[in-house]
Amino acid sequence: MSEFIEYTTTDDERWDWIAFQAYGDPYGYETIIRANPEFLGVRSLSAGTILRVPVVEQAAPTVDLESLPPWKR
Repeated sequence: MSEFIEYTTTDDERWDWIAFQAYGDPYGYETIIRANPEFLGVRSLSAGTILRVPVVEQAAPTVDLESLPPWKR
């Protein structure tokens, strides 16, 4: 079962901006659109639209220690 955060839009917000606000990545918009199929095809959302924004776990960045200089290992 997925968790969601409720997000209320301001006037003329776009999917990429909402994704940037939620995930720090404007390309995460597809995840939000899939959670809100009733708005499929809508480019900008009017103020007061309530969306379900899925909570996604961010993977910890992996660092290849061998590629780092010795003073950063």
